[in-house]
Formats: sequence, C-alpha cells, structure tokens
Amino acid sequence: MVEELRLRRNLEAENEKILKSLMDEKHRTEIEWDEKLRRHSREKSELEQQISLLNRRLEDKHCGLDDEKTKQQLVNKTYSEEIRLLKEELRKANVRILFLD
Repeated sequence: MVEELRLRRNLEAENEKILKSLMDEKHRTEIEWDEKLRRHSREKSELEQQISLLNRRLEDKHCGLDDEKTKQQLVNKTYSEEIRLLKEELRKANVRILFLD
C-alpha cells in the first residue's frame, strides 16, 4: 500500500512535469505565432504601400506619356501643315517660272 502511494505520487509528479512542459511549449508556440502574425501583417501592409506607390508612379508616368504623345501629335500636325504650305508655295513658284519662260 505504501509502495502504491509512493508510485502514485511519483507518477503524479511526473505527470505534472509533463503537463508544465506542455503548457510552457504551448505558451512559447502562441507567442511565436503572435509574433509571426504581427510580422506578416506589417510586411503585408508595407507591400500594399509599396504597390500603391508604384501604381501612383505608373499612373503619373502614363499621364506624362499621354501629354507627350499629345504634344508630339500637335507638332507633327503643325509640321505636316507647314510642309503642305511649302509644297503649295513651291508649286506656285514653279508655275510662275513656267509662265515667265
């Protein structure tokens, strides 16, 4: 009977050690999990900010390119008109030269 009580106490003490060890491990795991969640959330937020910044830069660049395209189209139109006028003027000058000969 005494032996049985001693065995029971030893078993209970061993079980308490195991339980404490498991509780400590659970606590450490929860802390690690929380840290990983916070880090993930922070990294996700940083990435979203970077993506937002890149999208704004891309949009600004796109608008700038649209403006440049419009300017180039206007320049091309102006040059085309100038070329047309110069050709017309040249034709008129050639016609005058032909009539003078």
